[in-house]
Amino acid sequence: SGAGLDIYNRSISNNITITGAYSATAGALYTTNTGTYSGSVTMAEAASIGGSGTLTVSGVIDDGGNNYLLTKIGTGYLYPTATNTYGGGTLIHDGYLGIADDVNLGDVPGVTDADNIQLGTSNATLFATADVTINTKRGITLLSDNNYLGADSGDQLTYNGVITGDYNLIIQRNANGTVVLGGTNTYTGATYLYSGTLSISSDANLGTAPAEATASHLILQGGRLKTTTDMTLNSNRGLLLNTSSSYLEVADGTTLTYSGIIAGTNASHDLVLNNSGT
Repeated sequence: SGAGLDIYNRSISNNITITGAYSATAGALYTTNTGTYSGSVTMAEAASIGGSGTLTVSGVIDDGGNNYLLTKIGTGYLYPTATNTYGGGTLIHDGYLGIADDVNLGDVPGVTDADNIQLGTSNATLFATADVTINTKRGITLLSDNNYLGADSGDQLTYNGVITGDYNLIIQRNANGTVVLGGTNTYTGATYLYSGTLSISSDANLGTAPAEATASHLILQGGRLKTTTDMTLNSNRGLLLNTSSSYLEVADGTTLTYSGIIAGTNASHDLVLNNSGT
């Protein structure tokens, strides 16, 4: 561990240089309550930001062109709001990272970087606080099963790049938020829909399909699955209804085809079809 600055219920505009982390649960810049940091933040090496509270960093986070990795640690919220210029990618180790624009995530790689965004060795959530499209050159890698994508109420997080990793992906944030996945994803775990809407246009958006029929590979547990084009869900993706009412939304004028098995954890669980597709 090293030095750390707790922005405890304050707004600070001084410039700061950060290195490493303060502890396993608090970054070199963190808060245990609420705080705003508007000064410039210079990374002298790979560094961590975040703690157990809610921290907004409106100053530019820069690494002097050295491509250092920025890690979000701690169980709280981090909102980086500037056009940040660090180039080593972002690791969300724990907690919540909310973005209003792709530029909040630092420099876009010159070529596709498979792990420019890394989600979680613990519970990690990347979510949108506005309508955000993440650049496709920012590959997303899942590092554990407890990885979340989501969006705030009325907002949409769109990602057409590739999500990879041998773990599950969970969609969760707000019931009225939407996540749009458009890439040929290669993650091999299941997809859980806890809240909000997951919008897809191809089976490949749900990651690598199992080689054989696999129960509970697509789990509706409070969230909604929306399909926007004529498409077929791979029949090896067992569909599990894990709440009283599970929703499939098929866009008007389109057809969703599924020849796999739909199961429920309770005989009273219903599958509800919305919109006017078939």
